[in-house]
This record gives sequence, C-alpha cells and structure tokens, in this order.
Amino acid sequence: MCGIFGFTGLEDKQLLKKMSKVMIHRGPDEQGFYFGKGINLGANRLSIIGLSKGKQPIPNEKKNIWVSFNGEIYNFQELKKKLKEKNHKFSFLSDTEVIVHLYEEYDLKFVDHLDGMFSIALWDSLKKRLILVRDRVGKKPLYYTISNKNMFFASEIKSILENKTIKREVDRKSLSHYLSYSYVPERNTLFQKIKRLLPGEFLIFEKGKIKLHKYWSPKFDPSEDSEEVFLKKLDSILKSSVQKRLLSEVPLGVYLSGGMDSSTIVYYMSQLTNKINTISVGFGNKHDEVKYARKIARKFKTNHKEIFVKENIVKYLPQMVWHLDDLISDPAFVPVFFISKATKKYATVILSGEGGDEIFAGYPHHKTLRLVESHKKKIPRIFRNMIRSPMKFKKYRVGRYFTYLSLNRIQMYFNYLSNFNEAEKNRLLKVKQTTDSLQPIKKYFSGKRGFLTEMQDCDLNNLMAENFNMKVDKMASSQSLEARCPLLDYKLVDFMGTVPERFKMNSYSDKYLLRKLMRGRLPSEIIKRKKHGFDVPLDKWFRTELGDYAKEVFLKNKNVIKEFFNEAYFNKIIKNIKNKSEKEAQKVWSLLLFILWHNTFISGKK
Repeated sequence: MCGIFGFTGLEDKQLLKKMSKVMIHRGPDEQGFYFGKGINLGANRLSIIGLSKGKQPIPNEKKNIWVSFNGEIYNFQELKKKLKEKNHKFSFLSDTEVIVHLYEEYDLKFVDHLDGMFSIALWDSLKKRLILVRDRVGKKPLYYTISNKNMFFASEIKSILENKTIKREVDRKSLSHYLSYSYVPERNTLFQKIKRLLPGEFLIFEKGKIKLHKYWSPKFDPSEDSEEVFLKKLDSILKSSVQKRLLSEVPLGVYLSGGMDSSTIVYYMSQLTNKINTISVGFGNKHDEVKYARKIARKFKTNHKEIFVKENIVKYLPQMVWHLDDLISDPAFVPVFFISKATKKYATVILSGEGGDEIFAGYPHHKTLRLVESHKKKIPRIFRNMIRSPMKFKKYRVGRYFTYLSLNRIQMYFNYLSNFNEAEKNRLLKVKQTTDSLQPIKKYFSGKRGFLTEMQDCDLNNLMAENFNMKVDKMASSQSLEARCPLLDYKLVDFMGTVPERFKMNSYSDKYLLRKLMRGRLPSEIIKRKKHGFDVPLDKWFRTELGDYAKEVFLKNKNVIKEFFNEAYFNKIIKNIKNKSEKEAQKVWSLLLFILWHNTFISGKK
C-alpha cells in the first residue's frame, strides 16, 4: 500500500512535500519524489514486497517514463519474466517496475495485463502526457482536479487540498446524494470540482485536456454449464484468489467475522499455509459475531485475537472523519477503524471478506426485492394501485412490502437502500436540488436483464466501490495497514457473471453456489447463518456519550446548519437524540458526520 500524489506544470517542491506529509500514514516507510519538466510525482511507501529495493517513483532505463503506484500487482513475477524475454532490463525488486515496462511494450493497453489492486500515475515525458488508472473494482481510490490548467491528483483528497489555490466549497448536488445513499455515488465528491476516477477507468491528461477511458466493467453473460461445473470452477478460482494474496514479506492476517465470506477465506488459507492469524471485533452486545468467529478459529487452529471496542467513540470520531475525507456515513467504518488500530500490533497486511455479498448475491435487498418483483407479476395492476399507500400498515414490514408493489425496479432499489427519502430531503435541504436522485443508478436498471443481475451490477459499481471499499481502504490505511480482498478478484467477478441467477439465489437460500461449495468444509451453523454486517449499535451510542457529543456539535454549529438545512426540520430530526430507533439514529449520524466533515475541511474548525 502507498499514497500517490502529484501535479503537472508547476515547479513547486514544497507543495509536493506537503502533499506527502498530510498522508504519511499511507506510506510511513519511505517517501519519494520526482521533479521533472512539466511534472511532479510523489509516493509514500508502505513496504510489502521488495523491502530494500522498491523506492518510488520508478523510471524506465531511459528515465523518460516514470510511475507512482499504490497497491499490489499479484502477477508481477510472471509479467517480469515475460518482459525480460523481450529484453527489458529491471533494476528493482518490487512489483512497481513492471508497470513502466508494460507501458513501453503495450502503450495504453498495459493496464489489461495487470492483476491486482491499484491506483497508478504514469508520466510519459516524450508524449507529455499523464495517465491515471484505477483498478477494475475500485479497491484503491484516486482523486483529481484541474486548477489553473494544471492537473492535481492524489490517493486522498486532503493531499490535493494542500494546494491553497483550490477553493474548499461544498457541492450541494453531492450533499443531496450523500443524504440519500450515505455516500456520493459515481464521479463527484462533496468538494466542488474535485472528482474521483471510477473503477476500471483510466484518464489521460494531455495538452490541458482530459480524456477518460473505461477499460473494464463487470460482465453478466450467463452460460448453460451445469451446477457441478460451476462448483468446480468456483473452487479453483477461490483457491487461486486467496493464494495470490498471501504474497508478502511482512506479517499477514485475516479479519474474521464468522460469516460465510471471511470463513471461506480462512478455509482456503488453511489449504495453503499452516500459519493463520485471525482477528475479530465485537461491541459486547447481543448481536456480536465473535462467538461464530471463535468457532472458525478453533476449527482451523488459527492464532486468534478478539478485540472488544470499549474505547470512547467520541474521542476518535474527528480523526476517523479526517481519514474519510471523501465522506461516507456507513457506521461500519467505526469497527473497521478499531480492528485496524488493534491489528497493526500483529500484522501489516490483512485479508478481508469484502465483496462476497455483491458477487454471490447475499444482501437482504437482493432477496426481498427479487421476491417482490416475482409477486408483482401475479397481481393485476388495478390491485397494485389500490394498495399503493397502505398508510396504517407502513410501519410494519408487510406494509413496506406492499408499497413496493407499485414501484418499478429502480425505485424499489433506491427506496430500500436510501437513508433520507425524497420528501425528507425536500424538507431538510435549504437549497432544494432539481437533480434526479435516481440519476446515478438509472443506467443499471434497463429491465432487460434479471432484477438480481441489475442490482448486482449497480452494487459493484457504486455501493461496493465508493462505500464499502473506501471504508476498508481508508480505515486500514489510517493505521498503515494494507487490506486485500480475495472475493473481489476480477477473475472471480468475471466468473460469477457467467453464473445464472438460479445458482446465486433461490427461494430458500442466498449465496446458493457458495453455500453449496462450502458444505462439509465449514460448520453447518456458519453455512446456514443469515447475513450480518458489522452490527454497530448507533441507537445505544446515542443514549450515552455520543448523544451528548452530538448535541454539543449541533449547538456550536448553528451557522453551518443554517447554511445548508432548514433549521426547524433539522431540529425535528435531532430531537430526543437519546431515544432514537436504529433508522432514525442513522439519520442523525449522517448529519453529525457532515458537520464534523465541514468543520475539518471547509470552515477549518477541527
């Protein structure tokens, strides 16, 4: 893992060093700079491979191509061998150097040869062009902006903001999307003019202009293979996916929740190594998964550590928001922060089960909404319209279920996952947005594919890439950890795109293919468990110190509230803050995080 950064045009060594310093956590082992004509490149390095000879930025032999790189290239040894056969000369031991030689050999097609997680900045001094790349499923972030005709980029927004000529302004359209989705989908961020590269995309900045190219996206093309064939292929790909991520010259561990995904990773690790370090986190509440993780640790005889979060959340919340400069309000980032904080004592590389729900179809909304749609076909339209608003049943699950019967696919998906609905946002926002809240996800719901397929496509490109991946990347990197996600291997994603919906989910089981594969390998109790994410007790926290802290923050920031929100409705939302349901607590949490973010990055009050 590293942090990369740089800019074109200017000759400002001090600025490049400031950009490095503000995200030293992403690479505390080594800082490197290249000051060239028309380009300034930098990298903060966390040494994982090639500990002694892997300094960045790295050039080719002629020093007319330079690269800064964040991530890991899992097939770099294979690539290096092939490039040597083509007479390329190597001077370093790390995986980074293969990138410059791939570019020499294949030009813009170099990225097609990379298997890994990465963000890349490559400078071609002959063509005077800067190339920025983000990996296929968006595991590594990369942000950019244009200022005075120059390109500025970095792994974290705070690094770009070291350029004081860039105005710190809130993008109100993105604020509206943040309230809906709990993150900002697609290319925009909460900062005006600061964008993010999308998954599977590269950017060319040449002659003052930006060109964007999509080099990969998830494909869903079901084949007619038998269940047995799919199971055999899945077994092979999973083993390979885990194996390639064990490559490390530093201590390595696994985040173990006791769910299907992380338990599957531990199973395959047990087939490949005798030394497995597992770490679990709990809050000491009734929903803790620690007991399930303990079962897996015992079965596979891992070196197991349990972390119970008893520290004051309030103490660390501003620090977490600072690391989440591209703000998300999924409260699961809190346990990831604390487990990362504790894990650093035992490991530098950690494997995580992110991606299993997206590719194997394990989310509650996959099953619920697919079931609703199947029922819609059996109910005449006239009756669907009659039960459009069963108000007296709305607070019950059955009532919410019936309201979906009158909605199309995209509205069902949005309503199920949204934090604030449209009516609430219209009452809350000071400046109402005319932008369609559904716009960022519309393109995934054509109605021409299965509903499950369309949800998975949307999840992978948005929910996964810009929420869950960022939660793991930024909280892990805050503690100078590298997180690897075997279940997001692009070859596994491609393979699952060939699997028909009936083998992903049936009437009785989500993650059907994975559960079938792991029978006899994992305890039946784990295989039969329902989906549980990091169960964060927000409502409980607000009844204690977090509630008092939030009241104080809201009281001291009435000016921010007045600027962006209608005070009367805002106060209604936060009223009785210590007696909120789980859903209402999430709304208060989102508003609290936004104000903390605003104080940190816009108004300058920390």
